[in-house]
Amino acid sequence: MNMQILFVILLAAIALIILIRRFSSGRYGSLRPSLETTNAYLSFQVNPGMKYYLSGSDVYPNAIIGIERAWILESDLWKPLEMDSKTLKGLIENMKAVGLGSGVIPYGYEIFDDREGKIGDWFSLPGQNVTVWLKGENRFELSTPGNLYSQK
Repeated sequence: MNMQILFVILLAAIALIILIRRFSSGRYGSLRPSLETTNAYLSFQVNPGMKYYLSGSDVYPNAIIGIERAWILESDLWKPLEMDSKTLKGLIENMKAVGLGSGVIPYGYEIFDDREGKIGDWFSLPGQNVTVWLKGENRFELSTPGNLYSQK
């Protein structure tokens, strides 16, 4: 085979691989268990540097998240929530009651971007499969957990 043809095929293959990787993979963040976050939520501490959202029922949420104010959550599935200690206490107590009925307790997680920068906190019953999609500079989308209360 002619060396020029082989070289062109090789360049085309490399370009195709780069294009596939560029458009098929996105930037993703992660959730990691955090005892510090768990203790903050269980002691009803509201961080004034965060915006709060919930997923699920306004009384029995599936999850509560606190997002650093520098970040923008791009999702209509999370409900914004004016948070204070009294509101947080009611939500946490209801989550704990549901969890005890299932034999589990809620737990806290930290939400990170792909560079290990903290985006916020997550609090829910364990066992949630969640995806953090990074959409641009300080913008992200976060999947919601399943309905925990239909699993009883």
